[in-house]
Amino acid sequence: LLLLWPAPPRMPYMAVLNNTSGQAVWMLRANDHHMALVTMRSMSLPADKSLQLWAIVRGKKPISMGLLPTHPGRTPILITPDHLDMRSVALIAVTMEPEGGSPTGQPTTAILYKADILSTHLSS
Repeated sequence: LLLLWPAPPRMPYMAVLNNTSGQAVWMLRANDHHMALVTMRSMSLPADKSLQLWAIVRGKKPISMGLLPTHPGRTPILITPDHLDMRSVALIAVTMEPEGGSPTGQPTTAILYKADILSTHLSS
């Protein structure tokens, strides 16, 4: 019996978002079509608030990458926004938004956390 299991997609981009104490809270891995997120620490929020992840591309408005989980665990592999080219993302950022996310499609509060996107491609 031969079982073929698809290999997980390669994720050449990564970022680690740390809290104000310098502890890693979220780790994001991504490619141009998918992203995977690991939440490493619990975050407590008011019941009427959500944490939203944004891709920051120089010269463009922030692009929402979705809401962040606040309890430790892995998310399923998610689809990245169609109009997002991960090669052009300078950094990712987190804002606290109303429950369910920004009503305007753009951040409505100041950035709480941010991290550079790093490429895991090794250059020779």
